[in-house]
Amino acid sequence: RLRVVNDWGRSCRVWQSVLRRLGAALTQVAWTLWEFIPLVLVYEFIALAFVLLDPRGRRPEDFVAGTRVMTEKQYRQIRRQEGM
Repeated sequence: RLRVVNDWGRSCRVWQSVLRRLGAALTQVAWTLWEFIPLVLVYEFIALAFVLLDPRGRRPEDFVAGTRVMTEKQYRQIRRQEGM
């Protein structure tokens, strides 16, 4: 029951979805190549630091794509407030 939205609370565009998933896809590929495992570990620790330090829990991919993850309930509340 999560939703990925852009920074303004609207549904994200296709290009934002692709850009957001690019980091995860590259790290998954890198795990299969032992040469890149140290680099992937560093990236994952950096991503963890982003999540812990950002008030909204955004990963680096969210900053690059201009997206954020919120619950469906939060999304409906924002949409209701915009309608008023």
